[in-house]
Amino acid sequence: MKNFSPWLALLAGSILPLAFSPFGIYSLAFISPAALCYLWIKSTSKQAAWCGFYFGLGFFGVGMSWISISIHNFGNVSIWLTWLVTIGFSAFLSLFFVLQGYLFQRITARKSLIIQCLCAFPALWLFSEYLRSTLLTGLPWLLLGYSQTASFLQGFAPIIGTYGLSLCVTLVSGSLILCILSRSLTDRLIALCVLFIILIPAWLLYGQVWTKPIGKTFKTTLVQGNFDQFLKWDAHTLQTILDTYLQLSEENVDSQLIVWPEAAIPYYPSQLVSYIDIINQLGIDNNITFLVGAPTFDKTTKRYFNSLLMLGEQKKQYNKHHLVPFGEYTPWDSVINRFLASFSIPMSNFSAGGAQQGILSNGDLKIAPFICYEIIYPQYVIRHSQLSDILVVINDDGWFGGSIALAQHLQMAQMAALETNRYVLFCSNTGITAIIDPLGKVSKTAPINTRTVVSGNVHSMSENTPLMSSGYWPIAITTVILMLMSLL
Repeated sequence: MKNFSPWLALLAGSILPLAFSPFGIYSLAFISPAALCYLWIKSTSKQAAWCGFYFGLGFFGVGMSWISISIHNFGNVSIWLTWLVTIGFSAFLSLFFVLQGYLFQRITARKSLIIQCLCAFPALWLFSEYLRSTLLTGLPWLLLGYSQTASFLQGFAPIIGTYGLSLCVTLVSGSLILCILSRSLTDRLIALCVLFIILIPAWLLYGQVWTKPIGKTFKTTLVQGNFDQFLKWDAHTLQTILDTYLQLSEENVDSQLIVWPEAAIPYYPSQLVSYIDIINQLGIDNNITFLVGAPTFDKTTKRYFNSLLMLGEQKKQYNKHHLVPFGEYTPWDSVINRFLASFSIPMSNFSAGGAQQGILSNGDLKIAPFICYEIIYPQYVIRHSQLSDILVVINDDGWFGGSIALAQHLQMAQMAALETNRYVLFCSNTGITAIIDPLGKVSKTAPINTRTVVSGNVHSMSENTPLMSSGYWPIAITTVILMLMSLL
């Protein structure tokens, strides 16, 4: 590329977060990748790698800038070091786009525009997203498909899921570039055919629900305790926290399901036996099932867990499976803990719960539980939601203030609702707390940083969506076929 400049790649990456919540300009999800595809086609392999780096730096630097809030506010880290770590984090994630760009040019340098735009570009994008979602513990935050929760493509979600939507978006982006760059009428007709193959089914599937409601609606209440992180873990405020959650629950005893957020009880339940007994009795007396977040300790294995407790008539426990690296556990702790000792970041040493814990059932209701960012793992959501009637997500996004992280997290929960066609109860300490319907729309919500409850009537939903039945195998096979076509 003559007069190569990183600024166009940086700009293209920087505008992509605007396609996601809270901005919701989903058309940018087609334009931004299209610009990157154009840059890669016009580049050498080295230039393509650099384009990928600057694109990723803009994308993650803007889209995940909120990590600086947690590092600075709760890690006692200076501003300059906070931004150094944030930029370093964004640069590390940009390596996925570096690999993607380099492989794109190496594979397709002498190939036709059709192969470049409609085969290699979508396939490598999916490959990169899959790597980012699974490598180490994975970080599938801001996968391209998540931007389409409110777009004309949302009808595909119950069939092909988040990864499938990413594939559709990149196919549209590639088709646009093919129409722009190719002088061949045949190429342009093929691009238009791809667009029609995507757009016509999307129009027909929009608003389609694949599941069915079971019986009557039931009332649920989500409690937003709104406790500042500095106070929440202060032993002097423990009694205030316990009293607040109990009072807000007692005011809603006409509910059949009451949900408290992640670590609502910031202490081990085994040390609060009398308080837990009160909750259990309140549930038994009023036919209420409580779902409560709390840290737990297993005396047998000597392990700590970030847990969701079912209390009331039925008493069960779910332990968080996908832990936050450097927040809930430290990978390679023997080496990294020495480095982290220079920071004052509060670290936990939780163990991961089993991957096959299954649903929580009170006899009438089958609940798929998720803690915090577990809801952003597409494959885990589909696998973990099998046989469930409803999805419940408890979290504490108070670590990130009032940043865009809150809306991004909620949008990913909305995608889970679309993929499973089930209600999602999204309960947070400081917000956003919301009830999401099976079409991914927020039916009830509450302002952030407010002590309140969100109550509403919801349905249990039966039957599986096509995605829940088939998983991501069709998308994986399609991606492999596109990659093989790129290599031939």
